[in-house]
Amino acid sequence: MNSKDKVFQSTQSQRTPCECCGNNRFSPIHYRKDNTLIVRCEHCQLEGVNPLPDPVAMKSFYRSEMVGEDSIPGYFSRYILERQKRERSFSKLYHSQLKQIESFKPGKGSLLDLGCGAGYFLRCALDRGWKGYGLELLSEYVQHAQENLSLPQVKLGSLDDSLPFEPRTFDVVTMWDLIEHLRHPLACLEKINRVTKPGGLLVIWTPNVKNSVFTKERWLSYAVKQHFYFFSRDSL
Repeated sequence: MNSKDKVFQSTQSQRTPCECCGNNRFSPIHYRKDNTLIVRCEHCQLEGVNPLPDPVAMKSFYRSEMVGEDSIPGYFSRYILERQKRERSFSKLYHSQLKQIESFKPGKGSLLDLGCGAGYFLRCALDRGWKGYGLELLSEYVQHAQENLSLPQVKLGSLDDSLPFEPRTFDVVTMWDLIEHLRHPLACLEKINRVTKPGGLLVIWTPNVKNSVFTKERWLSYAVKQHFYFFSRDSL
């Protein structure tokens, strides 16, 4: 038994049951540089950080990676600059995503974009005739959406709180690169279900953990400290 296996065995009792199936048996997958451990549920194969960092630490991870620390810029500034420099490419992507959604919902309707960033996808949806709203955790994104993209529909909020919408409000709910960030994704999906109309559509875009088969520990999604769950098509 090597040292990593010993660490895994010694901390096994600290692990919480699987978010998806409640199983308590896990296999170690990857040790991060910050000493957090990614494990795989032996029953449903869902991978995730277990035990999760406490909520204060999670918020610290998010702020440091999004806004930056000291002289090191965070993802926020790169995100804005990238979309300004590659405006046509991103516009093509958003229209493609909406075209696929509209193949299921040709009448369009009301759309909620959760974790909407600075609102670029939502702006595109409105321009195509959707009624849209966005919810975003990072205040810098909300400010940019409201001031630069004329989107007062983008509000500051988190899925950790109750969604500020009436039941059965939305025809479509989108989650682009969000579910892997959530502390308790199943509970969040239940909240989303309540504000979605019967027959509504939930659209989820998330990294596919099966790609780690080829790159092992070098898979980029493992390295992002604010990523807490890692889905395959089956586990999702």
